Amino acid sequence: MERRLNNIVAPALVVAIFIAGVLAIRQWTLGDEAGSLALVTIAATLTLALAAILALRQNVTLIDAAIEEAKAATQQAKASNETVMEMERQRELAYRPWLVYAGRRVDPGGSTGSITVMPTERLVVKNIGTGPALDVCLAAVRTTREGARAFQAHTIGGIAAGDEWDVHSLYLESANATGPRPDRYRCLVDDLAIDEVGEVVAVRYEDWFGNHYRSPGSQTDAKPVVWVGDRTLKDAPDWLRCS
Repeated sequence: MERRLNNIVAPALVVAIFIAGVLAIRQWTLGDEAGSLALVTIAATLTLALAAILALRQNVTLIDAAIEEAKAATQQAKASNETVMEMERQRELAYRPWLVYAGRRVDPGGSTGSITVMPTERLVVKNIGTGPALDVCLAAVRTTREGARAFQAHTIGGIAAGDEWDVHSLYLESANATGPRPDRYRCLVDDLAIDEVGEVVAVRYEDWFGNHYRSPGSQTDAKPVVWVGDRTLKDAPDWLRCS
C-alpha cells in the first residue's frame, strides 16, 4: 500500500514542481517579484518532498533486499542443520545395538575323573544389532501361580555386534550372603511381570552415544524401547532407575 502511494505521489510532485517553476518564471516576466519568489519557494519545498520520497523508496528497496537475504540465509542454515541432524541419525543407526533374549542353553555336564559336573541351564542374550551394547544388565523373575517370586540379576561390560552372552541361570528368593541381591535390577521386569505367571526376562544397555535401551522378551518381540537423555531426569522411565 505504501509503495503504491509513493508511485502516485512522486510523479504528481514532479508535475507540481514543473508547474510552479513555469508560473514563477511567468510572474517574474510580468514584474511580480514577490509572487515569483513565493512560487520558487513552493517549488523548492516540493523538490525536497520529492527527494524525501525517492530516498524513502531507496531505503525500502534496501530493506526488502536485506529481508530477502536474511530469508535465504535462514533457509540455508535450516537445510544445513537438517543435513547435520540426518547425518547424526544415520551414524547412530549404523552403530545401534539390539539385544534379544534367545532363551536357554543346557550345559550337559559330565565327569572328569572324580569330578562330576551337573547339567546347568544358561540364559542366552544375543546382539543382533549393528553396534556394541555397553553396560549390559539382565534381570529375570519367575512367578508361581500362588504369587511367589524369585529373581536373578547379571551384568557385563559389553557385547559386540553379532556376539552373544550366556550366564548361569539361578533363581533366588532372597539375597545370597556372599553375592549381589538377586532382585537388584527388578525395575527392568516389574512392569512386565505384573500379571504374568512363569519367567519374564529383560535386558538394559547403552550405545556409544549414551542412549539407553530395554529389550524385553524374545527375538520375535517388538524392538527395544529407547530413552535418549540422562537417567537422572525426573521423566526418565522406571526401568532406568535401579542400579
